[in-house]
Amino acid sequence: RGWLEFYSGRALAATTPGKGSNAYLDKCAQYFDAATGNGDQLINLDALMGKAKVLEGKRQWQQALECLNKVIVMHPFYLPALIEKAKTLIMTVDWDQALESAARIQQHEPNNIEALRLNVLFLLSRESKCDAAAEKLQELVQAINQLEPKNNELVLSCAQLFSRLAGRHKAILNITSSMVKRASDSCPEQAKYLTELGYQQMLQGELQKAEQTFHEAVARDETDVRALYGIIHCRVQEGNLDDAEEQLEFLSEIQVSVGKSPDLAFLQSLLAWRKRRDVDGALQLLNETLTLHITAFKAAVGYDFFIKLNADFMLDIAREYLQHTIGTPAAEGSKPGGYLLRGIQVLDTLTRFVPGLVPAQVLLAKAKVAMDEIDVATRILHQCLRLDPSNSDTYLLLARIYHGKDQPNAALQYLEQGLSHDFSVRNHPLYHLVKAQVLSSAGEYEPAVKVLEAAMELPGVKTVGHDLKIPSNKMVTLSVADRAALLC
Repeated sequence: RGWLEFYSGRALAATTPGKGSNAYLDKCAQYFDAATGNGDQLINLDALMGKAKVLEGKRQWQQALECLNKVIVMHPFYLPALIEKAKTLIMTVDWDQALESAARIQQHEPNNIEALRLNVLFLLSRESKCDAAAEKLQELVQAINQLEPKNNELVLSCAQLFSRLAGRHKAILNITSSMVKRASDSCPEQAKYLTELGYQQMLQGELQKAEQTFHEAVARDETDVRALYGIIHCRVQEGNLDDAEEQLEFLSEIQVSVGKSPDLAFLQSLLAWRKRRDVDGALQLLNETLTLHITAFKAAVGYDFFIKLNADFMLDIAREYLQHTIGTPAAEGSKPGGYLLRGIQVLDTLTRFVPGLVPAQVLLAKAKVAMDEIDVATRILHQCLRLDPSNSDTYLLLARIYHGKDQPNAALQYLEQGLSHDFSVRNHPLYHLVKAQVLSSAGEYEPAVKVLEAAMELPGVKTVGHDLKIPSNKMVTLSVADRAALLC
């Protein structure tokens, strides 16, 4: 009876989030408490597992772990308890014990899906080891194909979890999008798999393909609001702002009865800035986006927490805050200090939960530079190098910092290191700007002029706009002030 109440209550709470939506947990706890200690070992085990789930729902992690440890003491090889313990330890950020539990599970079941999923999560969210995570993710896909070949909900959950933590890493997104594609092919009547596929194609920068996939999802289910938002988001990124605004206004009217979503507020913010250059309106809508998004993820637990956190979306929100406050004169009358701090708060929250997301760490360092917290920024960037020595953004920003400190040799060294790790960095205007500034400071004016002349031919220097040659996961971009420096 307790489990029946738990699953029905959880399903209802998912459809009606808000205050009081977790009231069912108290009722479940009464049933599980009544069943605990009745002498029957199997019933006692089931009741303790139920109590642990209730306590997790209440975010009482230590009490939940106590229940699970009791089960493990009584039944050392009962894998569901070890799995649940590992997932609970994630929420306490005790990764050492979580990985230990996962290793113990794999001693008995090398292909255990939950243990593999936890390992991929660790590699992405904590270690930034995307290549290793991709290999482990392939193992997870093989395990699902072998053990749960028809469990499309599990496939969708895994694909959502890792695509949002990947920092737009190509290998990870290739795997997760292929997972969703297979799920969609096996369930042609359901639109949600196509909608997720469209979202992941958008993360990969394949906007035309994503828009087509979203249209296919709407054809399957015309009430799929996420697919409609996806179409509009693609239009915004393509620069079709009039069409996007018209569709968004229509969708906003339809959505009045169900209330605003973070996706709707975010798209309104994008259009307020990109179409009307309304900085204040855009920033107020970003505030609304952030509030709605935090409300959506704060009550989630386990893997669902990371899915609803949606690190990629959080990074987009932070990027929008910072583009109005770093090197943008238009933001001067719009309390840039306050909005810069808001962007930093978003990144602090994100990097606390996902410290391995290097693009977020780099953007946080950039914001710290804008706050003149140079030592903090430098410390963050050196941590980024430990996580991912090949990240070219890190070297570019360190070069700027050391140039500002009047240490040209160190600045040039970081530029060259960035170039050695990623040869495409020479196509970044900022590489040319910093190199020219360093050469000019050293009195080497002729080489500096040649570097600037080369920079003038690069996309995005003479005009403000989206530079298609710079990937969307790059956090160090050219500001209006940087363009002015190149043109002067």
